[in-house]
Amino acid sequence: NGDSASHIDSTSTGTGSGTKIYRHMLNEEGDYYIKISNSRIFDENATITYRLISPDKNERNNTWKTATVLNEGIATEFNIPAENDVDYFKVTTSEPNQTLEVTLQIPSGGSVWYHLYSGEDYIENGDSASHIDSTSTGTGSGTKIYRHMLSEAGDYYIKISNSSIFDDFATINYKLIPPDDNEGNNTWRTATVLNEGIDTEFNIPAENDVDYFKVTTSEPNQTLE
Repeated sequence: NGDSASHIDSTSTGTGSGTKIYRHMLNEEGDYYIKISNSRIFDENATITYRLISPDKNERNNTWKTATVLNEGIATEFNIPAENDVDYFKVTTSEPNQTLEVTLQIPSGGSVWYHLYSGEDYIENGDSASHIDSTSTGTGSGTKIYRHMLSEAGDYYIKISNSSIFDDFATINYKLIPPDDNEGNNTWRTATVLNEGIDTEFNIPAENDVDYFKVTTSEPNQTLE
């Protein structure tokens, strides 16, 4: 494209002296060109330098098709060294209504966006798939735990994207929590039938879990306790 080439990153340093650092993950090896143009003229000499940061061992997991497969109970390291870096991870459930518990260990100063997608949606809609869960870890190191009940067995994809870049390694791990005996009673049509005077156990292991129960009265004006 010659002089009509489009930039892959662009920003202004803003007014003021000092150190300005910019990062961009480069998907292909080869030549890249940095263009410096006027925002405000200056007579004193500026300096420019660069370094190359090696990718983590899971790159290229920048798309759902190249996602890193996670193994339950085994922590996998990753980092987000540039604002355009995105890491995908894949988990597979074995039965309906399992709850996926994802644990992130975030290094000091780091934060990420966590998105969860169904594999079926990716197959049907490609990159236009909609997430079924999404949240920011917020800034700060430590353990972040997210849970979501998955109504269908199959493949699911976790997308980790930049909220603030970090070089130190974070880790991602997961476990699957089995459903209780009454799942999936997540709609009124599949409600668990209660028997009078008999305790029925249930739990709510994830924020998106809903349990329905059904009772039947035998005459008008009865009071349900």
